[in-house]
Amino acid sequence: AGISVAAASVDDTGTWAYETYGSGVALTDYKGTASDVYVPNKIEAGGTSLSVVKLGDNLFNGAAINSATLGEGITTIGEGAFANNANIVCIVTPESLTTIGKNAFKNCTSFNSIILKESVRSIGSNAFANCPNVKIYGVDGSYAETYAGTTIEFIAISEDVTPETVAQDGITYYIENGYAYVINYDGINTDVVIPATVNDYPVLDIGEVFKQSDITSIVLPNTITTIKYTAFMYCYELETVVIPDSVTLIESWAFCSCTSLKTIKIPEGVTRIEARFANSSKLKYVKLANKGYKLMNNI
Repeated sequence: AGISVAAASVDDTGTWAYETYGSGVALTDYKGTASDVYVPNKIEAGGTSLSVVKLGDNLFNGAAINSATLGEGITTIGEGAFANNANIVCIVTPESLTTIGKNAFKNCTSFNSIILKESVRSIGSNAFANCPNVKIYGVDGSYAETYAGTTIEFIAISEDVTPETVAQDGITYYIENGYAYVINYDGINTDVVIPATVNDYPVLDIGEVFKQSDITSIVLPNTITTIKYTAFMYCYELETVVIPDSVTLIESWAFCSCTSLKTIKIPEGVTRIEARFANSSKLKYVKLANKGYKLMNNI
């Protein structure tokens, strides 16, 4: 049985309008202001957690967004969901995605790339119409390759591809199989902002590049889902970290020995923190989204 919610209801944050769809909900309107958008796999409404399974028809039609990252569990991109958006360059899709509706990205003239997993089994007509630069990354022999045919450039995901290296603002990235990865930082800025996209490719991973660095603050993009093992270990000057809503996992020792870090906000979507913030001596409180501050020894 489906979840009983009224049509055109709005979630507790005021960001998403939604309606019942199958066993979960479809998002019908975006009321936020972010240009790099994370679409969550769950929303809270009246204190109840609802599973997001669909981006509703025309959800971002004509919106001025640059990129979107879809949470794991979303299965459907509705008809015209991103249509007529001249700014969007890429989206990050989950393993759960099975269906893309017709006209989904029609007239997205800046749209550069999309990675489609083998789970995608249906793409509607004109889904990428008038997207002159779009490339579909996928697995050889997959439905995505069949759909691309001879009209859309298809690039098979391969471990043998030679990555392209790009340097911006002291950060070096390599671009491989449709994603950008941070591989080095030699900049002079101690306040670092990682962009959501580089050369129109989503930034997926920051690795351990900032380990033992002298940075004092960092803003992470809404395109990453994991803060890796020892990512900021021994960053003695680090005071502020902005963790995006897209992050679901913080691996072991990610913030070990960050002795200047006092508070940190953990997004609601984080389902696992593999280790405490060992030796971060000034860190007394961690703010858990929608749950207030918790003492470190009570996390």
